[in-house]
Amino acid sequence: NEKVYPELMMNRTLRRNVFISSFDIPKEPINLPNGEHKFKYSWPMSGGLDYGTRNKSAFTVYARDYDGTHYSIWEWGMTMAELQNKGFKGSMVQAISQMLKTECPYYTSIDTIFADPSLWTDNVNTINGMTSIWRQLVDEGIVKLAKGAQSDVDCIAYIKSLWASESDPQFRIFADKCPQQMKELENLLWDDWSEAMGYKRDLKESIVDKDNHFWDSLKYYIMSRPQPPKK
Repeated sequence: NEKVYPELMMNRTLRRNVFISSFDIPKEPINLPNGEHKFKYSWPMSGGLDYGTRNKSAFTVYARDYDGTHYSIWEWGMTMAELQNKGFKGSMVQAISQMLKTECPYYTSIDTIFADPSLWTDNVNTINGMTSIWRQLVDEGIVKLAKGAQSDVDCIAYIKSLWASESDPQFRIFADKCPQQMKELENLLWDDWSEAMGYKRDLKESIVDKDNHFWDSLKYYIMSRPQPPKK
């Protein structure tokens, strides 16, 4: 199988400028009515959420600067088994809620969390009838959710366009904060086998559906085409 982004391994300049060290996101002061001051982040922030139970749930925080460059700045990813091994007793929905409220340093600054549209489907059986993961998250107080786009092929092409300049790529990853997303992008593969037809194909129509949870979180976010902040 061919790598989706071979340039990350072959182009050292691009790699160095995509996988960067984290830095402090700029802040600006806010004057409160009582005369006190507080600060808020100057760059807009959004989230991307890929939900799983047997598979990993993956959440990433994204920021965008005044020039429209996107940055992956923080990530969290766990399977249900990993959570239970750490002593967590609740559901994946409760784990995500707890992570956002107590672990994510940017949650209050996030405007929207883009997620898999299937989370809005009523396919969860409860004692009160069928409900959706989206509704369960809302019941936990996570109300910033919006449906993300799903096309892998479109997202791959868009990311490549953001990397057109190897010296100034328009999508970058804090390598020390988002190592799982970094690894997934390095190892993302085209699916070149058609089970239905029983032969290998050259058409790049889909990716291998494995170890792509942080890829999905990126896809849901970046294909919403968020705009840079106004100066």
